[in-house]
This record gives sequence, C-alpha cells and structure tokens, in this order.
Amino acid sequence: MSNTPQFWQDRWAAFKLFEVDPAVIQDPESQVYVAFDSAPFTNGDLHVGSRWWITLGG
Repeated sequence: MSNTPQFWQDRWAAFKLFEVDPAVIQDPESQVYVAFDSAPFTNGDLHVGSRWWITLGG
C-alpha cells in the first residue's frame, strides 16, 4: 500500500486496530475496494446492508 494516500493508510490502520477482517475485491474499473462486514465507525463511501466499502487508490 505504498502508493495509497496517507488518509487511507490511516483508515486501514484504524480498522486493523479494531481487528475487522477485510475482503479485497477487484472491480471491472480496476479500483480496489476493501469490504468490511462491520464498521466500528462510519467513514465508508457506500453503505450496503452491514457492509462498508472504502476506495484504496484507483
């Protein structure tokens, strides 16, 4: 994640502190999303059910 903006590096670190297990998905537009089954705080760009999505790079 060396090319990832610091904002998302911090966000990733924060989620890791909460021990939330991510699932990495590659979409057709080649943007990488990390899906969290639950979120300890609300910083997702899109909320679908109980799953939060944030964009990492792309």
